[in-house]
Amino acid sequence: MPLTPGTHPGNLSVAASEQSDTPDSTRLTAAGFAARFQDSWRILWCAAVSVVRDRTQAQDIVQQAAIVGLENLGEFDARTNFVSWMVRIVKNIALNEARKSKRRRTNPIDSSALDAHANQAGTAARPIISGNGSLLPDQDAFDDAVLAALDELDDTARSCLLMRVVLDLPYAQIARALDIPEGTAASHVHRARGIGRDRLAVAPPARPNHRTQGGRP
Repeated sequence: MPLTPGTHPGNLSVAASEQSDTPDSTRLTAAGFAARFQDSWRILWCAAVSVVRDRTQAQDIVQQAAIVGLENLGEFDARTNFVSWMVRIVKNIALNEARKSKRRRTNPIDSSALDAHANQAGTAARPIISGNGSLLPDQDAFDDAVLAALDELDDTARSCLLMRVVLDLPYAQIARALDIPEGTAASHVHRARGIGRDRLAVAPPARPNHRTQGGRP
């Protein structure tokens, strides 16, 4: 049965529900793996989507990582950081998938496609927020602007931002998941938010016209 976010990882293997804990505290059983995976799958999804930028593909990658993790369970020390170990597996798979996708995108692009892309880029560059803070009527540019801002970040910075904004994780937990210093995680989020604010440009409010009918202020 394939694993999905709503499915308990114990369904990955019959052994996961049948195997009991062993006396060896350095080894994680399949049941233990399933429980820890269930607790951390949202973090793993953020790590995957930060690389491939596709939510459905990210879910598939996390499922692949679960299989790889189970196959290599004997190499994992249960006293160490499970989430960090799985994030490394997720990112390795995601990078491989991203490279495959890049190789597949080798067909020549005709001029009409280039013109369409240019038009989309022009739309995304326009301000999408009015001077009073409300979204402008043309909302098609919003997602493009957000994605453009995210594309300026590296994978680790995107992971930090998603874990902080989407999952509302504390910086200490983000740092442990990505095996980076807590200050680095906070710095990535701060910088990413700054880039987002710059890209989601606020249109300046119109200056009031104080001139009188005679043209004098």
